[in-house]
Amino acid sequence: MEKSEVQFQINLEIIHNYTICKESKPPKVYEEKLGEVREKISRVAPEALSSLEKLLNKMEKLNYSLISEDIKSKYGPLICSLTLAFYYGILKGTDLAVHNNMYVFKNSVHEQRFNISKSINNLKTALEYLASEDVLEMFFKAYLKKVDEGFHNETGNRVSELLRIKDIRALMNNIVTVAESLSILTYLSLKESEKVTYITEMLVEDPEKNKKYLYEYMGYKAEK
Repeated sequence: MEKSEVQFQINLEIIHNYTICKESKPPKVYEEKLGEVREKISRVAPEALSSLEKLLNKMEKLNYSLISEDIKSKYGPLICSLTLAFYYGILKGTDLAVHNNMYVFKNSVHEQRFNISKSINNLKTALEYLASEDVLEMFFKAYLKKVDEGFHNETGNRVSELLRIKDIRALMNNIVTVAESLSILTYLSLKESEKVTYITEMLVEDPEKNKKYLYEYMGYKAEK
């Protein structure tokens, strides 16, 4: 886990209209990673920028109703921080794949590889696949399930139970428990985000060959 990633903090702040989380400002580390990905693709694979924008547009308009019939009762405002942790994993995986497949370390510096047309096509295919139909929603649904299961294993509670503390008196009476629970949830969401990073990196490296990792993560049988 990168040191900067600890800047992600799960909290219970009131976020209006959190079904699309437009009122939730992304942390600096997320915005920096997004900028790095855009800049890197612009430099070595500008023809893939439109594919990246398709994915970013899908991320902005994620259909939460496909993930849960009532995302509000299950995750409340926590959904925004969890969404960003998931998206960060996708961005980091994309960044790593572009770097590893389109650059070579030579003479103490990273130089662009030659003959990267196949890598560019793989990048475009992977980004557009993630942006297609309900793939991103199902990927995120699997992520949430795994985070929730991990949280239950660690605390004996579900994430939704954090939302039952509705007033300041109840919060103060349970302040230690809540603080510990949020710390555990933050850790688990970032740990699971690392798996998202790996799956995305593999997908960008070779979509057809490595799509199986995504299917397995989502609980599907790999296509033959």
